[in-house]
Amino acid sequence: MMDLVLRAYDHLAVARAETMPVARLLDALNRSELRSPGKRRVGLETEEDIFARETVIERLESLVQENRGEATLVSLRVPPTENPSPIPPQRAAINAEEAVALREDLVRILTYGLWRGPELVVSHVLGIVSGREDTSVLLDDPDSFAELASALEVAQDDEAFAARFGESARASLKAAAKPTDPAAVQRELATCQQVLGPIARLLNGARAVGLRVIAYQDEPGADGLTQFLAHDLAGIGADTASSRPMQASGNGHMA
Repeated sequence: MMDLVLRAYDHLAVARAETMPVARLLDALNRSELRSPGKRRVGLETEEDIFARETVIERLESLVQENRGEATLVSLRVPPTENPSPIPPQRAAINAEEAVALREDLVRILTYGLWRGPELVVSHVLGIVSGREDTSVLLDDPDSFAELASALEVAQDDEAFAARFGESARASLKAAAKPTDPAAVQRELATCQQVLGPIARLLNGARAVGLRVIAYQDEPGADGLTQFLAHDLAGIGADTASSRPMQASGNGHMA
């Protein structure tokens, strides 16, 4: 089953890390200086990925041993081009695949908030609050996200949420030939709030501390984050909705 994933990470810190001299970045990781304790808050409670940190440290140590401690990750990787040369530049020590892997590890290290849920469940909830039973409203449709953002504002207010979406929930139950008594409607509304509440808290927390939130699809045995970052690092637009970014700092629209 496909999952929808929202990840809030410090994109500015990732950018800084990639432009720091390798030796300085290694020291910062060993001292656990990249993450900021001040960014932790409701909705942003994800712990540092220790495995990712150790993986980056190991690679940086090898680069230092190769006398590349004064270079940066950006300067050491093969520039992304449509027709890469079969012979990489003389200073290049990081191929395109490893560049994505290093970026992914840095993103994992600097992730403060993470939410995931079955896409079918999310789609059902979105159908009730936005009239659209697909996740494009979270992935790649800025116009539709404005309506969802409004729903998120009342997701944690039981009375306001019921007043606004009670009839939509009843209509959804009726269309599915399910009971539409008040108790059934209340359960349907509670399900919606259980999905939307954590999303609202993550987005609000990310907005407060200037984190970037990305939304992507993930499935068992695959990693949507890798696909997203491969497109992101190459500087090209994604061909599918699985790699659309969401900017949480501003009005919450997808970029």
